[in-house]
Amino acid sequence: MSDGTGVGVLRMARKQFWGNCHLCGEYKKLSFEHVPPHAAFNNRPLVARAIDEVLEKGSVDNAKRQVFQRGAGAHTLCEKCNNDTGRWYGRDFVEWTYKGLQILTLADGTPSLHYTFHILPLRVIKQIVCMFFSVNSSGVLRNTKPELAKFVLDKQRKYLPDDVRIYAFYAVGSAMRQSPLWGKFKTSGTFRKSLFSEITFIPFGYVLGFDDPPDSALLDISFFARYRYDDYEPLHLRLPVLPVVSYFPGDYRTQKQIDKAVEENAQHARNRRSRS
Repeated sequence: MSDGTGVGVLRMARKQFWGNCHLCGEYKKLSFEHVPPHAAFNNRPLVARAIDEVLEKGSVDNAKRQVFQRGAGAHTLCEKCNNDTGRWYGRDFVEWTYKGLQILTLADGTPSLHYTFHILPLRVIKQIVCMFFSVNSSGVLRNTKPELAKFVLDKQRKYLPDDVRIYAFYAVGSAMRQSPLWGKFKTSGTFRKSLFSEITFIPFGYVLGFDDPPDSALLDISFFARYRYDDYEPLHLRLPVLPVVSYFPGDYRTQKQIDKAVEENAQHARNRRSRS
């Protein structure tokens, strides 16, 4: 191919991704969806490891690395869903994110007061729910809770399904996490079951839950869905600050707590071997 000057020009076609849009469910060409949005500090290369790979290999160091040159995300949404949700909710979610980082920075990573967020709550929570569609496999949330897709695709629609909750927290630590639906069980005392999906990317972490939350400290922000699309509200929020150190969803232990648990497990193993 010539560019008209006699110089050969090689044009490389971009690889196209086709599949069922995670949001509308239609089979279309899929566009790259940043999770969180590109302007919400998700604009730099990063290295990730799949949690199932970590479990299979037995450690983070042995798990295969995946490099995301454009920031965290994947080809999950058709162009229409990507463009519509970005136009309807993206800017307001970014403003909420900037405010959160400002608070976290000024408080030196330990905010403990109620802070006022002037936001459009419905738009913020719709963007959060939209991100969970991208984090989970195609069809998972649509088949489990079809009302959630309708909630995102109709910008005026209010209210989450009764058994769906959205939680938030300030995230501090070295790890970022994006987890599809994950089960967590607690049998000490009373039995508790948590089925949840998590997205953590500084300054915030989000959890979409169907049962008990994976941690009682999480702040339930499901009420954001009660507002109308154009409602601009001053919300006084006191979000918990939770460390995100491990790669396991719903794990908010500090590095010191993790190291202590590892040592205790090792000691139990040594005791069992000595008795056998």
